[in-house]
Amino acid sequence: MRTLGQADIDRLRRSHRNLMISLALSLPVIAVLTVAIIMAGISFPLFGPLLGVGIGWLLLIPQRRLLDELGLTSKEAKEILKANR
Repeated sequence: MRTLGQADIDRLRRSHRNLMISLALSLPVIAVLTVAIIMAGISFPLFGPLLGVGIGWLLLIPQRRLLDELGLTSKEAKEILKANR
């Protein structure tokens, strides 16, 4: 496992926390939009999954940038975060 300095570990921890906050705030918005789309009678068998994938991809952009900058895979980042709890 790769070792990081304390500053990089703090950045990784902060990025992970921001990702979880973004996810927690996005899920209710997605639920409301889904209900609104259903109530409007719009069929979205293809649109729904694409919307979910698109939102997930957008939420992960900052995390991916940091992992690329630190030269880590997501598995390595999870191991580092787990070891530093």
